[in-house]
Amino acid sequence: MVKFNIEKMRRLIAHDLLLTVICDRIRREEIGRSEERALEIVFNSEVLGDSVLEREYNRVTGQDVIAELSDPWNDNPI
Repeated sequence: MVKFNIEKMRRLIAHDLLLTVICDRIRREEIGRSEERALEIVFNSEVLGDSVLEREYNRVTGQDVIAELSDPWNDNPI
């Protein structure tokens, strides 16, 4: 099971423009929303249930940085 981790989410959104935009919009529209809560909302709404994003999220570790997201149709980097 995939569980929320703030450091993993920071690394994931650093390399995913759509997730970055969603997180920024949540923080901007809801004044006072903490970064952690915004990241958790994005995790619950966008990452959970999306097999490609879950795979990328699970791949991110403390020392890992995602260079590129994988092609969803095969395991080769784009």
